[in-house]
Amino acid sequence: MSVLPQLHNKGIGTKLITQAIEVAKELGYAAILIYGYEGYYQRFGFRHAKEYGISNLEGKYPAAHLVLELTPDSLTDISGKAVESSVYNVDTQKAAAYDSLFPAKEKKVMPSQQVFEKATNSFL
Repeated sequence: MSVLPQLHNKGIGTKLITQAIEVAKELGYAAILIYGYEGYYQRFGFRHAKEYGISNLEGKYPAAHLVLELTPDSLTDISGKAVESSVYNVDTQKAAAYDSLFPAKEKKVMPSQQVFEKATNSFL
């Protein structure tokens, strides 16, 4: 999820996250695992996956890997490795071919992306 920078601090992100949490609860999920900026998601109750013994496939604990228990104690005595969806396996050549169908734009890197990149590549 993301919100355009010019729309930050208007409650949009909070509404998106709280709605996603409610839908996950309604669907009967026990927990949510995400990669996100801990400084933002901790206010919704997300904690580091390492606290639950949940690593990535390499057995590492990226600082950006966060967990929210939707049912109290649903992750007690559970640990393991999180498997990411194959949707994240991007074919860079196909992506570049797709991008070439549109007028060229300057690619920017926002400060929040740099923070997320650092958290994704730093380990607890």
